[in-house]
Amino acid sequence: MTTIDTGTDDLLATVEEGVAVLTMNRPERRNAMSGEMNQALGRVLADVEVDDDVAVVVVATVELVLVDVLVVLEVLDDVVLVEPPPTTARFMSV
Repeated sequence: MTTIDTGTDDLLATVEEGVAVLTMNRPERRNAMSGEMNQALGRVLADVEVDDDVAVVVVATVELVLVDVLVVLEVLDDVVLVEPPPTTARFMSV
């Protein structure tokens, strides 16, 4: 597993076996997007988009709390919402 330096504790990122996992890490704020998280998400998505070792991007949270799905969808291109269990949401790049 490779850890990606996002420049903030608000967003954690790893790549393993072709899957980049970007984890929103602000449970105390119900994983609301911060300015730092938004900037880091943009940078990391731009990097993994051109990385031949990454086939899928998963956006996750450290705890099962609500996230602003519309904000995430605005950042991601060509996204498919995978039908989640009632308390989680997952996104996959197509």
